[in-house]
Amino acid sequence: QDSEAISELKIAVEADPNFVEAFLLIAGIYIDLRDYDEAINSYRRATTINPEFFPPSFFNLASLELDKGYYIEAKAHFKKFLSFWERKIPSFILPVLMQMEDFLRHYWARKMLLYQTH
Repeated sequence: QDSEAISELKIAVEADPNFVEAFLLIAGIYIDLRDYDEAINSYRRATTINPEFFPPSFFNLASLELDKGYYIEAKAHFKKFLSFWERKIPSFILPVLMQMEDFLRHYWARKMLLYQTH
């Protein structure tokens, strides 16, 4: 069923290459299939077409990139995600986001250190 859904969605994006919703659905299906590289590609396409359409896509994309070791890209996409919410979130939530950014900075440093030692 998943492969059939992907096939149908790919037909849809061939007809309309700016069909953001289809790329987001494709990304979700690829995550279910554990094909994270294809999920990353689909999220990248969706966020390129319309970055404002669904800002949590940047968080999902960055999380996948982080797990795959694409640290520079993950950092940029986490920052992009945070930039959307800094404009729209009440000021009392900002410290929580900053703590999350600090956590991610330390997490990336540990992952990079482990990656360099292997």
